[in-house]
Amino acid sequence: MLVTREQRLHSRGVQTGSAACSARSAPEGRYSPCSYAEAVAAPNAVVIGGGASGMLTALALSTTMPVQILEPLPGSERRWAYWSRDPLPVGHITSCAALELHLRREDGRQAALQRVIDPYRFRVFSAAALRSATEAAGVRWADVAVDRLELRGDEVVVHYGRGHTLAAWVFDSRPVEQEPATVWMSFSGVEIRTDDAVFPPGRATYMDFRARARDHVRFGYVLPSSSRTALVELVSFAPRGVPVAAREQGLRRYLSDVIGAGRYDVLRRESGDIPLAAVNATPDRGRVIRIGRSAGILKPSTGFGVTRMWRDARLLARAMALDGRPDQRLRSGPGYRYLDAVFLEVIRAQPEAIEPAMAALFGGNPPQRVLRFLDEEASLPEVAAIVASMPKQPFLAAAARLRQS
Repeated sequence: MLVTREQRLHSRGVQTGSAACSARSAPEGRYSPCSYAEAVAAPNAVVIGGGASGMLTALALSTTMPVQILEPLPGSERRWAYWSRDPLPVGHITSCAALELHLRREDGRQAALQRVIDPYRFRVFSAAALRSATEAAGVRWADVAVDRLELRGDEVVVHYGRGHTLAAWVFDSRPVEQEPATVWMSFSGVEIRTDDAVFPPGRATYMDFRARARDHVRFGYVLPSSSRTALVELVSFAPRGVPVAAREQGLRRYLSDVIGAGRYDVLRRESGDIPLAAVNATPDRGRVIRIGRSAGILKPSTGFGVTRMWRDARLLARAMALDGRPDQRLRSGPGYRYLDAVFLEVIRAQPEAIEPAMAALFGGNPPQRVLRFLDEEASLPEVAAIVASMPKQPFLAAAARLRQS
């Protein structure tokens, strides 16, 4: 006898459909978990977390199965930047076809590099735009915080507050406790509107080491959406992170002394700290699948992850469509993971070597080759050419330290 998922729910005393929601109703424009995830008889997915990895995974999976996102803090004003040949299926704030870098070479000379990156583009989108894309694709949202997950045969019980919901698969974007970190990426940024035309539209400042610090790696990062509006960030890589007050003071100086922003209005602020380490992904647990940072999707040597998150999400969706199991994942090969580990060790132990290394990387290679390398899509000859272009001493010393550790 074929027993449907809904019959199994009823046999356990779990109400579904209108009966499940008769006791409470969701606010207009919102969906409570009972109104959707508990009501479907087909295999369904619950995504925990409404950040970039959660929303991108939900968007990809929505083509194959019903999906719901559980996120206790909706309405984020975050922005995410990424480069790619093809845009994500989301509205973008800006798209840049050229990169600008300000670096000091190994011989001490200052260099300003401008690189056209066709067919790539450097793009920025908002959390609100990505949420709109998920909702347009039929993804439901519930403003709840998940307390615990209970594995029960071919289902997962997702407990939250005073209720619970059942899912065939759970995709969990929450970071693990005590994340390993070789270095921390700390950033503070503002979206500003200046009185005067300051920014060259269509050209992103990818690394501006004129904002350099004495004891760690620090650079500015500018993504203009017009000649008077831009997202400006100060990014630091340091073994123990950088206090927010120091970051914000450095950002104000960068805006006034380096960019020459003049008078401006702050439209939005953002800041964060992200641990970076070239380690293996946290293992999945039955039908609870790790996504995002804890799945090893974030690129450790750059802190970028959006493009890789979307690639991983599409692999998951394809696997679910083919055989109903999320057994296709984006994984870094051992060669790239080793190069990431060496690079992070240089940042940790010899931060003064990073700026001339970046000058050699972008000055000695076509930008498209560099972006393919950072996306882990470069050919072996391209990887060899990039390694050959870099300063040898700091990286060989870092590799030696890793062998001894």
